[in-house]
Amino acid sequence: MLLTIDRFFVATAVHSTLKIYSLEETLIEEFYKKYDSSISALYATNDFLLVGLFNGQVFLLHYKDKTEHLLVKHDSKVTCFSNNGNFYYIGFEEGIIVVLYINTSTIQQSDLSSSVFYDESSVSEVFSSNDLAINFSMNKKNFTQIASRFNL
Repeated sequence: MLLTIDRFFVATAVHSTLKIYSLEETLIEEFYKKYDSSISALYATNDFLLVGLFNGQVFLLHYKDKTEHLLVKHDSKVTCFSNNGNFYYIGFEEGIIVVLYINTSTIQQSDLSSSVFYDESSVSEVFSSNDLAINFSMNKKNFTQIASRFNL
């Protein structure tokens, strides 16, 4: 089971089933969604939910209106998420890290840009301490990649 918490909702995932529980104004509302692949990673941030699947798909689900956008599709399992402001980091089992810039105010227009870092080990965690550094762990090794703010 996976669990993630935002200020307005709690999301849980078991196999390919996602459940979102609203926590606004003491109203507990349940939202249920089933995917075609098992959910391997969840991440709640800024009233959005990132859902990563074993088949390599990453969806951005807007909490309030439940609209969904396919952000990324790779051939390897999604392992982890992180973010720093509008920069979102997605780790994959094949050692791929995708960095997305998402302007959340215009997500309906899919205002996305991405960069990819690649290594041959599985990405287990992604951290970001500022806009310039992306720190990630691959198996038992730690790497730091430096990227400019806009030319990742």
